[in-house]
Amino acid sequence: MKTTIAICAAGLLLAAVLIVWQARALSKRELVCKFCGKQLRLPWNRLLLRQHVGNEWWLFCPTCGRKTWFTARKRGE
Repeated sequence: MKTTIAICAAGLLLAAVLIVWQARALSKRELVCKFCGKQLRLPWNRLLLRQHVGNEWWLFCPTCGRKTWFTARKRGE
């Protein structure tokens, strides 16, 4: 029983570390609105647990006022 709890706790800790790692990596990229072309740079803590599919992120655009898909790309591309 204690082994099962330890394994589950280790799995949850690993998942949390991977989520934070992905958000920190994404914060080094530009997010471009597919509707208006606005480029955003968000801090990693604003990207935690956001809905995404591959390289597309579902976010609110402050320029066009829509919730739409943003494409992540390297800065300067």
